[in-house]
Amino acid sequence: TDDTTVLRRLCRARKDLLKHRIAAANQLRAHLDGAMPGAVGLFCALDAPISLAFLARFGTQDALDGLSEARLAGWLRRQRYSGRTSAAVLLQRIHAAPRGPVGETAAGLEAITGALLAVLASLVQQIGVLDKRIAAAFNAHPDAPIFAGLPKAGTLRAARLLGEIGDARGR
Repeated sequence: TDDTTVLRRLCRARKDLLKHRIAAANQLRAHLDGAMPGAVGLFCALDAPISLAFLARFGTQDALDGLSEARLAGWLRRQRYSGRTSAAVLLQRIHAAPRGPVGETAAGLEAITGALLAVLASLVQQIGVLDKRIAAAFNAHPDAPIFAGLPKAGTLRAARLLGEIGDARGR
């Protein structure tokens, strides 16, 4: 049916965007390895909202060097950071990592960091948009209860199964 075809297309588009997100995160990570190694692996995932906000705010080695424990703790509070890692530990990780370039070189690299961040943030946002649309399309589908009842089938997995298997009962 048309409902199933649309659901299949939404799920496949999401899968494609996930591949792009992974590629963009890998590209950003490779860039950060040379620009500001202390920011790599600081938070749970590079594409997590806290990581994106941190890199947008502290985009150079100079900015990392200017961080104190109190300043970082205040910024984390304002971001409503719920991680279990304290500001002191995060700051220790930053200082333990090799230093990146500073000065004019860092300013030039910041433009690259910003561009890569914009791409990654856009992908994360659009994946979220598709997630909501997939959930809505799945919940409106007449066969949703059948697939939602499968073991360990969350909304996205059940939607993908429905989209790929289809709703042709004869199959």
